[in-house]
Amino acid sequence: MAQVITIAGERLFALKAQNNEQLDVDTFIFANVPGQDSTTPIDRNEGLPPVGQIVHQQIVQQVGRVNDNVVIYSTVMDSLTGPFDFNWVGLYSSVNQTLIAVSHIPSVSKTITVPGAAGNTLNRNFGIEYSGIADLTGITVNPETWQLDFTARLSGMDELTRQLAADMNGKDWFIGDGFKVVPRSTANTFKVMPGAGYVSGLRVELAADHILTLSSYPRFVYVDAWFDGTSESVWKGHTAFTVTDTEMDDYIDVNGRNHFLYKLATINGVSSIENHRKEKRTVNLADYSSLKDAIKAISESGGTVYVPTGKHYAGEWSYNNDYMDKANVSIIGEKMPVWNDDASELIEGSIIEGRFNAFADNFSIEKVGFDMGKNVVARRYGGESTLINNYPYGGGTWDAFAFAQPNFVTPLRQRKSFYAKDVIGLCKYPSTLGHAFLSEGYDGGYIDNVIGIYSVHACVIKSQNVRVGSIQGYLSSGEGLIIKTDTYTDCGKIQIDSVYTSNVLHNCVPHELPQFSKHGVLFLSNLVPFTGPIQVSKIISLGATDGVEFIGGAGVGGTDIQIGLLLTDGFTGSMDRGLSIGRAGDFRRIEIGEFICNNAIDGFYCSHSSANYDESQVTIANMAVQNISGSALTVDNHAEINIGNITGDNVATLYKYVGVNSRITVGTENVNRVTAKFNPPVELSNGWVNYGGANDVFSVKLANGRVEMSGLIKATNPLTDKITSLIPNLMPQSDKRFLAYKNDGVRNFSLVNVDKINGVGIDDGTVPILDTYISLDAVSWSAN
Repeated sequence: MAQVITIAGERLFALKAQNNEQLDVDTFIFANVPGQDSTTPIDRNEGLPPVGQIVHQQIVQQVGRVNDNVVIYSTVMDSLTGPFDFNWVGLYSSVNQTLIAVSHIPSVSKTITVPGAAGNTLNRNFGIEYSGIADLTGITVNPETWQLDFTARLSGMDELTRQLAADMNGKDWFIGDGFKVVPRSTANTFKVMPGAGYVSGLRVELAADHILTLSSYPRFVYVDAWFDGTSESVWKGHTAFTVTDTEMDDYIDVNGRNHFLYKLATINGVSSIENHRKEKRTVNLADYSSLKDAIKAISESGGTVYVPTGKHYAGEWSYNNDYMDKANVSIIGEKMPVWNDDASELIEGSIIEGRFNAFADNFSIEKVGFDMGKNVVARRYGGESTLINNYPYGGGTWDAFAFAQPNFVTPLRQRKSFYAKDVIGLCKYPSTLGHAFLSEGYDGGYIDNVIGIYSVHACVIKSQNVRVGSIQGYLSSGEGLIIKTDTYTDCGKIQIDSVYTSNVLHNCVPHELPQFSKHGVLFLSNLVPFTGPIQVSKIISLGATDGVEFIGGAGVGGTDIQIGLLLTDGFTGSMDRGLSIGRAGDFRRIEIGEFICNNAIDGFYCSHSSANYDESQVTIANMAVQNISGSALTVDNHAEINIGNITGDNVATLYKYVGVNSRITVGTENVNRVTAKFNPPVELSNGWVNYGGANDVFSVKLANGRVEMSGLIKATNPLTDKITSLIPNLMPQSDKRFLAYKNDGVRNFSLVNVDKINGVGIDDGTVPILDTYISLDAVSWSAN
């Protein structure tokens, strides 16, 4: 990707500085330029593309000052913008008709929300560096977190995960015959066998034989491993193989990616191979009566249990000192199973029946299902209800899979390196007292394509330094996903690509549906704060009573939480709140790029536990609501929230204030079919009415960080100078006076006063005469 300031832009900077004039940059332009190469340098004399190639234009929505010489311009394209493809982005000053900066990028698709699929949300930023640019542009505010590049931070988390795996398990090792070099029947040909392993701590997988052909000997066979992502943001280890007669070492490629090399074998001849791989002992679960017996069979230093397709028994595990605590154990299935047509059991894969609980260093599971569903409970546990803590072996909860040891009251040492990929957990009922997938008490982990079905808690993460790809929770009476910290285990420093929760399970008619699902996603820190930032690219929560809720209580000093896209939908309006934040002061900063809420009583509720607004920030760049029977946005206690842009349709109340100390700041507002703008209402009173005809009616809105009044009004009986009683939440910090157009038979001007005691009124020293009319279009003040 290339980006430059144009020659024309630089000349405009110099001209404005020379004339001591402010520089206005106001537009992003997106184009799809055929044949453009994003890797080649940009001609700084480049101008705008032809009109036919321009696919979208949008205003600059956010600016930020990094320092005196660097400013950032940003815009966000929400899920209703599109569809189109673009590979050219320009920053433009329409006032000066000048292209300021240009970026050439690989082609990007901008999709829109359609029935059954959410469109993507994209933000684009230009960082402009020029001597004195901050003063020249008049930009004084600090950039929002979403305007900054998190690539370095996320790369650091990926590197930390790789290093943890290497520290806990050794740099290079392989599971079973994975990556083993063996001869083939054809002369001078060899194959690298499929399987999994770790190269410098980076997990790699080979799906099929890799064929090697040699013409001379001896030769070394190296595996080259690196970490990279696709256009769909799927990140994983990649491999290539090199046959050489020279020693090789790690290197960095032209794109800045780290490559890690390991010598798999030395081939001395057609039938002479030295294997250099480090292996773990592997046992086949089919050879044992239970998973418990299979794990006993591997050495005390660890090993792998291979789980072939079919149903296998977990064994009698309990939390009372009889959980799996052997370090360096991997449980690898042949195939990830699926659920049957009524979600009563798992089928068609590698399945372990009965509760399995582990708590050990360097533990991994992959392509395995843990079944504590209705049919398994009937077959193995006599059909117990699973609604109380009466698990037959040692008591406790009816978990499908649990990486935990909750019977200890005092905190235990956090385990190191937990890995779960392509894993599914199934419980019996929505109200089963237990967890479909529980992971807690570890420092350093990776989770991807994990699914939890049924139980009070479908999926749980209570750990730190965790990288998550995809996690899904279904049919839970409590939470589809809960991210929690407490006195038992620390939690924080988590980065998640995708969360999906729903009270509907596709491809089946569940044998029991939850009466309600309390939370789609719950962030809970009511006892101790999170230990570090939590970043989620996308959350989709469908059918829960509260789509996403933040519950604090541990006190001020919490962490930053950033969410790229948050979509909540109550389907038929059964959702109480799409987003709820209680005790916002216990979270230092909550930032959401785009929040979409459909079919709910309330869209967003926020309460702040303290009068000190500086203790936390709640910011949403774009908020879109539809079919809201209560209020789209409710602020309580001392809450203060900032919305960049709010759009809405079919909303009962747009803004609701509970108490007198809460504040709402909005950049732009675009709403339709809103019954009431404010609760408490802001209405004309004391004989003042709309003038009528084709003139604008009285209106109050939040825009550009201000409270803006508009409309043409006139005085009727009883005659009074007081126009409306303004609610305290909209009051300015100090009394304000504005000059407004007035006609009382003579065209004139009037002073309009806004104060905390009398609200909004005319301050001319006399009571207006009958049919005096006044325009309020110039009356506005800061909402802060």
